Parts: sequence; C-alpha cells; structure tokens
Amino acid sequence: MTVSLSSFRTRFPEFSATADGLITIALEDAEAQVGDWGANRDRAVSFLAAHYLAERGEGNEVAQAAASSPVDTVKVGDVMTKFQGATDSSVSHAWAGTLYGRRFFEIARVYSFGAAVI
Repeated sequence: MTVSLSSFRTRFPEFSATADGLITIALEDAEAQVGDWGANRDRAVSFLAAHYLAERGEGNEVAQAAASSPVDTVKVGDVMTKFQGATDSSVSHAWAGTLYGRRFFEIARVYSFGAAVI
C-alpha cells in the first residue's frame, strides 16, 4: 500500500503549509527505504517522510519542536543537572534528531530484529 498525500496530511497537520511536491518526494524516498513491514508499513513510511521533512526545516512550530533533540542537561548558574536516560542511546544517531525519526526507529526495531528463538 502507498501512503497518500491526504493520509499524510491527516496524520501530520503540522505539515499543512508544506508544498505537495515536497511531501510527495519525501513519501517516495521513504517508500524506497521501508521493506514489507505488514500492517505497520504505512506508519513507518509516514514517520520516515515526516523525519525527512522536519530535518529540512519544513512544517510549523510543532514540527520544528519535534526536530529538536531531547534535553538531557540543564545548567542554572553554577549548578548543572544531567538527566539519566533522557536520551535513548539505542536509537541510531540518524533517527534521533527528530521525534518522527525516533518513532520510525521504534517501528523499524520490530521488523529489523524480529523475534529471537532460544
């Protein structure tokens, strides 16, 4: 199944002002990267396309907030606090840059690693 422009815009209204052509290209690129992942294929393609768009700076402030990495350190004056577990080191650096990429990686883990038989 192919993700339609309409279904992408429904899932991600934060890209409503993004040109149809840019979304279509992002969807085509994502389609080429995602294998036969069954019922989750369309979700994976959608999140990967949103990741590509957010990396380009497309979308409204919601998309741009999703494109920032999670906060793991806060410094006020001389006091600095590092939050353990604030970032998921198991997420590939390429996907960790956006919330969309992290969601894509969660789906990809299921299909890339599968179940182990012991």
